[in-house]
Order: sequence, then structure tokens, then C-alpha cells
Amino acid sequence: MGHKKTSRRCCECRAWYSPNTAASLTQKTCSKKCRLSRRGARAKERRAADLPTLATLFAACGAGAPVPLEAVHLGETVSSKQRADWSRATFLSGVKTLNLGSLDGADYAGLLSCPHLDALEVLVLGKDYDNRQLGFDALVRATPPPRLRYLEQRSELTQSEALTLARSPLGRQLWALQTEDASPEVWRAFLEGGLPVLNEGSFNCPMFDKDPTSEHTHLTTFREEY
Repeated sequence: MGHKKTSRRCCECRAWYSPNTAASLTQKTCSKKCRLSRRGARAKERRAADLPTLATLFAACGAGAPVPLEAVHLGETVSSKQRADWSRATFLSGVKTLNLGSLDGADYAGLLSCPHLDALEVLVLGKDYDNRQLGFDALVRATPPPRLRYLEQRSELTQSEALTLARSPLGRQLWALQTEDASPEVWRAFLEGGLPVLNEGSFNCPMFDKDPTSEHTHLTTFREEY
């Protein structure tokens, strides 16, 4: 069926529509829903254009003499086809708490093999990262940083994955895991694997107020007594 010359295809849903006469030269979407969707997509593209890749971040932070840091939140970064060289992340030396909330799952293997994480005690990982399976595989296969004791894992896991993580080298080394919205079956799998699970916010409880990333040095039997 043909369409009048005044009809256009919506750039979002591809439906035909007749533009408003007041915006006949500029209208590109058929409805408010599609207009907001397009606006959100354009905003995301502009935001991504302003975000650094890990390689750019490592190059900038690695320049000059290292600055002593104990806590780092890398924030949002842009995924790159070329994987970052974590050996250049010298600024992570001495870091005890590391938050990588938006890290691509394909970068987990590089992160966990980073030679500058000897002081790391608390690691926070994201929930909706890309390449989820690659990220999980890296977690359960990696040799963890030697002092890592607490992991905040925000991505939803299945019962089988929870048990696999608990029995992995990383899971056996951890003193506690913090997770979100885990089902009773997932909690049970963690506990069956010997890995204590804490509620959301437990890493910030009064017991850790003074020095949350180093209190485990005074709690050498924390996991056994849990």
C-alpha cells in the first residue's frame, strides 16, 4: 500500500505517521514514547563520547609518580574492542577498596590478573555488565589477589553459579560475599559451598566504621565463626 508524500517513517519504531504541521520539517518520531526513546538514546551516545576507555584511563593515571590511594571508584567507562592492559594500572598499587560497577565482563580476566592488586581487600563488581558469561568464567577460574576478603557481587546468579563461585579459588578465599536480591535457593547454595553471605549494606555496618577495609586483620577467624 502506498503512502502520501506527507507520511514518514518513525526513526524509532519504523511506523508510518503524519508529522505535525508545526514541526513538518523537524519531526522524526511518531509519538511521545518514541520521542523520549530517541532522546534517551542520543543522550547515551553523547555521554559515551565523553567517557574514557580503560586504556585512556590507565595512561592518564599512570603518568608520573604514583599517588598513594586506598579506595578507587573507576566509575563508568566505555568498552573497547582492544582489551585494556591492566599491567599499566600502577595507580592501583596500595588500593584496598576497588569499585568497578560498570566494568565489561570481557575485562574481568585482565583485572584479576593485574599485578598491582596485592593490597586489595574489598572488590565491588557491577550488575548489568556486558559479556556476563565471560565475567563469571573469569571470576571462578582466576587466582584471586592475595588479600582479597570481601566481594560485592551485584549480578544475579543462578543456584548452580552460586555454588560454583563459592567453591572456586576466589570463593574459598573470601570471608564474606555481599549480593542483591538473591533467592533463598541461591543463598543456600552459597552457604553449602562454605561462603557466608551478607545483606546489602553490611560492609558499612558499625563493626567496620573505623576502618572498613582493614578490620579483617583483627578478625582472623571471621569466616570460621560466622
